[in-house]
Amino acid sequence: KFFYVTGHGARMESWLSSRLRHYNGEVTAAVKAMLGNAQDAESLRARIIPTLPKRRVQEDDDDVPHTWIGVAGPNAAATALLDWLRESRPGFNCPPHTLNPRTLMGILQSFPSTFEVDTGNKKVRLRPPSSIPQAFTPPPPP
Repeated sequence: KFFYVTGHGARMESWLSSRLRHYNGEVTAAVKAMLGNAQDAESLRARIIPTLPKRRVQEDDDDVPHTWIGVAGPNAAATALLDWLRESRPGFNCPPHTLNPRTLMGILQSFPSTFEVDTGNKKVRLRPPSSIPQAFTPPPPP
């Protein structure tokens, strides 16, 4: 009767949902805190760029499937993000299989001049090389 509570039934689903929200909330909060520092933001951006397929100079055709990677499952961009967090924040832990695609896509959207995100199809790619800045510039404070 693992995760069964008398009078409340099976609790596995609510426990799992809670853990997933917890881990993804920790990832989002950690990255948000670090994006305020241009050096940290650039370090993360530079870590993720090589995990995505390179694009040709003006290749912006959505029908070029080899330029996109799906983020609905394990992928190199997610691995790079979690590895970077573990190195940057001692004691940080998020099991790779718990990272939600929405969390990863939201983080990549923090770099709009570098990454293109298709939230409907859960995929990401680099922007064409001519539009990618040499370094990350954090947005001005509100």
